[in-house]
Amino acid sequence: MMLMFVCSVVCLMKRWQATTQGWVSDGFVDHQKASVLGFLYTDYQFGGGVQRVDEVWNATSIYNTTLGNLGITADTHLFYLNGTKSDYFFNTPQNGQTCWKSPSGMVAQNQFSSANTYKGNATVNGVATYHFRSSFPPPLSKLGLDLFVSVASGIPVQMVVPAFGSFFGGSVVNFITFQEVSSLPEYLFVPPAVCLNALSSDRLLL
Repeated sequence: MMLMFVCSVVCLMKRWQATTQGWVSDGFVDHQKASVLGFLYTDYQFGGGVQRVDEVWNATSIYNTTLGNLGITADTHLFYLNGTKSDYFFNTPQNGQTCWKSPSGMVAQNQFSSANTYKGNATVNGVATYHFRSSFPPPLSKLGLDLFVSVASGIPVQMVVPAFGSFFGGSVVNFITFQEVSSLPEYLFVPPAVCLNALSSDRLLL
């Protein structure tokens, strides 16, 4: 499960943080719509580019699902730009902290809102937006993505990833806050010790 990113005004930002709210549906939540809050931290000055995504799940929306039965109510994705380091996904279920190497890495900020992906204008959540349609880079290139960026501010309003295959049922991410910051603490981007022995997982595509 993963939340992703953006361009326009954002492309000029070296460091930014955002909060999001939305839902994800996949095999981990038994194809229900699981509500999730997201906290994104991106620093293009740290190690050539790094992003941390913390996800906090609404416990009632994952009750009695695979994810909920593991006792997981929050997880973290850690991505590095251009494959400079391994990308990780880690959480703390009831039996202790776990970590996997994830095949879904960080994407450059202009990936999803270049001129050739512009599809027109749309009103989203009451906001006039530019609509961009593209897809994730390999190995996730079969996943589409619709990004809506505010005409007035140039920052993202909503991101939609359509359902694909039998495992992933789609997701919607609404951006609540989005701001440039002068600095971010480095500890945000250091994986926990358990990740030193992380195994790859082909299931963790999002």
